[in-house]
Amino acid sequence: MYKKVDLNLIANHLRLLYFGQSTWGSTSLQRYSALQSFFGVSYIVDSRRVFPDKNSGRTFFKSVQARIGFGNLLSISSKILLQEVERFKPDIVWVDGGFWLPKDIICFIQKKFNCKFVHYTPDSLLAPGKSNRCMKNAISAYDVVVTTKEQDLELYEALSAKRVIFSLQGFDPNIHKPIALSSDEKLKFDSDVSFVGHYMKDRATTLDYLLSELDIKISIYGAGWNNHNVSDKIKNVFYGEALADDYAKVIAGTKIILGFLNNEVKDTFTTRTFEIPACKGFLLAERSSMHQKLLIEGLEAEYFSTNSEMLRKINQYLVDDGKRKEIAFNGYKRVVESGYSWSALMEKIITEI
Repeated sequence: MYKKVDLNLIANHLRLLYFGQSTWGSTSLQRYSALQSFFGVSYIVDSRRVFPDKNSGRTFFKSVQARIGFGNLLSISSKILLQEVERFKPDIVWVDGGFWLPKDIICFIQKKFNCKFVHYTPDSLLAPGKSNRCMKNAISAYDVVVTTKEQDLELYEALSAKRVIFSLQGFDPNIHKPIALSSDEKLKFDSDVSFVGHYMKDRATTLDYLLSELDIKISIYGAGWNNHNVSDKIKNVFYGEALADDYAKVIAGTKIILGFLNNEVKDTFTTRTFEIPACKGFLLAERSSMHQKLLIEGLEAEYFSTNSEMLRKINQYLVDDGKRKEIAFNGYKRVVESGYSWSALMEKIITEI
């Protein structure tokens, strides 16, 4: 439990500088949008100034530097943040994914400007490309670190984190909400089963299995599904990225949305856990103890542990429209009423710190 405080006091007196991606549709931008309401003045410094998106200035050498955590990316990141802090003079610097922010610049800014540093990442430190030696070395400098991974709590302690807060991931009600599709959108997004997310080998194996076993409309969206490791079966039902409003439209047009976990890092829930029900979509996800705690199995979502169980439940709920819609509605009520929005989660974090 956390002590309830009047966040209007924070909004009246504190200034927030947010250092993270402002990519449209990203969860980073969704978190910043939620945080803004708790501060009188806030300012976002787009970390893409340091590490650009693909096809907009990112080079192979920059990618290597980012993955390992060395080179001039660190000095560029330090110079940009220091310059912006000098201009804005924040009370709190919120770093969303500090992959290229060295420990020494954090300590220097803390001492010179007397501001607090918060580090947040929705990803596991064990995930390839989601942490590096620069980020891990800097963890001990932050006043607070926030993780959404239960399995990472001991890792942060081993890295000498001063204070660790565990938080759920969430949804943005401005994006993730029930919507009515136009006639053209129904034709475009209509599907029996869809998955939205990054390519992973085990996900591809499962989707290949589904495509072989079921003669239904299956749609796949996300990144990496057109690489050379992906089968032609999958490529034939891959429709590119689905961001922000298009993501909500995919859910609105699909009877069953699959929710895969990242098993490489032992995830127990993801943003999809909340985003799909928030759009009043029917979630069929991998079973985990956290999933079952967040959304009641058979009442607010459905789960599977094996491919055969997934196949059985797909067949069951494709024909049982009434039960499928009932579970989707219950899941919607649960995420909306239980404080799973980014705004509610950010409020709790700010209150705690």
